[in-house]
Amino acid sequence: GAAHTCALGESGTVYCWGANDRGQLGSGTVGASQVLSKRVTGLDGVAVAALADLGPTANHTCAVASGGALYCWGAGTTGQLGDGSQLDRPRAARVSGGIAFERAATGGETTGSTCGVATSGALYCWGDPPTGARAVAVPGAVDGGDGAPYAAVSVGQTHACVLARSGGVSCLGSAADGRLGAGVVDAGVVVPAPQLVLGGGGYLQVRVGTDIGLGLLGGGAVRAWGGNRDGQLGAALEQTESAIPRAVVFETGG
Repeated sequence: GAAHTCALGESGTVYCWGANDRGQLGSGTVGASQVLSKRVTGLDGVAVAALADLGPTANHTCAVASGGALYCWGAGTTGQLGDGSQLDRPRAARVSGGIAFERAATGGETTGSTCGVATSGALYCWGDPPTGARAVAVPGAVDGGDGAPYAAVSVGQTHACVLARSGGVSCLGSAADGRLGAGVVDAGVVVPAPQLVLGGGGYLQVRVGTDIGLGLLGGGAVRAWGGNRDGQLGAALEQTESAIPRAVVFETGG
């Protein structure tokens, strides 16, 4: 996340370390940073199957149980924990709604957002969602868009991207820096439902950064789109952004 890390042990126990000013370690207390891992509380008897994808600016964390229940902890002032409250929580709390989730991701900046893919393939977002909708403290279905049913989601600062079970990638949220990969560079445009990334499908994974998207293709190739002020697209481009996915160039010499 922004300044903390979490790991899932083989036994299903979750451990976190780093910043804890918002309770993001889930250790039961809010306070000083921890250099040694702390076991997340509130998950006793819960078999955790997967951790949420932590966005680059996230101050909260979520974990998917083997039965699909979703638990979150940490910063919660915009409702990003999904338990109906707008409070920081230093212990894992179950997300409301009774939805069975398969994958989840956290993100946001000064505000926070969470998105999850249900076992049905539907997409839900809450907190201050990248859809541009008003903040909500319980999961809200993201209607419309391209690519459903979905398999995975990744959330950045003001945008998110989802991987369809068919291998396509779609993005929603702010079109600043071309971070949606749909050919548009406009900070004033907010796309409320997933819109297909240009260039076709065949993706196996998708991840987003603060202002970029990355997709892993079968065969190991990677495509990137969005901001490029620091060369983060991994391609020899002179422009500061690309709204069209570009092949990442890997050095092959010794």
